[in-house]
Amino acid sequence: MMQKKQGFQMALRSGLVGGSLLLAGLPVFAQSAVLHLKSGDQISGQIILVGTNQMIISNAWAGSISVPLAEIAQCDDGKPVIAHANEQLAGNEVKLHPSAPLKVAVIAVPSIKQPEKPKGKWNGEVRLGLDTIVSTTDSQDYSGHLKLTYERPYDTSPKKYFRNVFNLDAEYQKTDGTESSDHVFANNKSDFDITAKSYGYMLFGTGYDEVQKIKYQYQLGPGAGIHLIKHDNFVLNLESGLDYQYQNLEDTADLRTVSVRMAQDLTWKIVDNLKLVQNFALYPDAEHFGEFRNSFESTLSYGFWKNLSLNLTALNDYNTEAAPGVNRNRFELRSSLGVTF
Repeated sequence: MMQKKQGFQMALRSGLVGGSLLLAGLPVFAQSAVLHLKSGDQISGQIILVGTNQMIISNAWAGSISVPLAEIAQCDDGKPVIAHANEQLAGNEVKLHPSAPLKVAVIAVPSIKQPEKPKGKWNGEVRLGLDTIVSTTDSQDYSGHLKLTYERPYDTSPKKYFRNVFNLDAEYQKTDGTESSDHVFANNKSDFDITAKSYGYMLFGTGYDEVQKIKYQYQLGPGAGIHLIKHDNFVLNLESGLDYQYQNLEDTADLRTVSVRMAQDLTWKIVDNLKLVQNFALYPDAEHFGEFRNSFESTLSYGFWKNLSLNLTALNDYNTEAAPGVNRNRFELRSSLGVTF
């Protein structure tokens, strides 16, 4: 018992060197000895650690001295160092050398906590709107918006991220008893950082619009972007890519367009509870010069209590290739109550 206690105390005095060798899997014991080196010098003290290539010894002048086994001629009793250790500390067997069992003093080493791997994070937002206008023209507008965001840093580079953003928008509106809006659109965008400033993305969207005579449509396309400005309270991204859109239209032939996509998105935290989010995308037709479409959306959010907010949204869409008899331009201003989670 005393021998184990002495081994523990001397191992603590061996400092960082002894601790490093212990972690490397070297056997540990505490035994007084005089080492006779091949150079003719002698070293006396407590043997703390012995490995296949070196020995750590501690004495009153040095906390730890590393001595290569190849330089030790013999111990104080004239025996080789391995035989000396085996004879005086025989009992509990631990592999000191391929053929040498050894009694050791066990030292408890605190476990090293491995850093946790980065985890993904989900965020969500729901906005519900009900606008009624009674004037020379009466209108009722019902709208809903759902946004889900998943973000995860890379395991090998925590400052780079993979992101996925899903949006679902629905609206139904009547003006003077006539249906003036009826649509549902969803899109999903996945992007991944390539460098600290650049990223790639893939965008897919689908939906319908009864008033615009779109029975069904989908679009998809890849692209790349840059984080032009990236601060805690202000973020601005610019993007460019390709876009393929298919529309199944009423009373006319289906429309297929290949466009260049140029877009930007901005998030500005004006103050703690006031935020502006703005998106704009322009789609020039790559096959028919002069034809294009664009979409603009800007939302000002005021957080008034915990995760609740009041939102004012302005939208504008324009399409030169709209179905016959349909207004090319659509502008809306809506208010909504939002919940974030």
